[in-house]
Amino acid sequence: MKLADRLKLYDLSKNTYGITTELLVTVEELSELTKEIIKYLRYGVKKNLAEEIADVEIMVEALKHIMFMGDKVEEIKEAKLGRLKKRIEES
Repeated sequence: MKLADRLKLYDLSKNTYGITTELLVTVEELSELTKEIIKYLRYGVKKNLAEEIADVEIMVEALKHIMFMGDKVEEIKEAKLGRLKKRIEES
């Protein structure tokens, strides 16, 4: 699905369910990803890991859009990635 279509879908979801529900679903998806990461670390099972990563990525993209934070998030990510790169180069 193209980005423009996803953004329209996120707006529709926000208008249908409300921001509170969008936030609750995000927390739920993060929790499910956490559970799948623990399963992988403990048992080597990654059966549902890709699905939960996809769910979290969708919700994060939706939140950046509906909360009008996309540019700010990208700015912060760039700074954090720059610091990570510097730490790795110095180690």
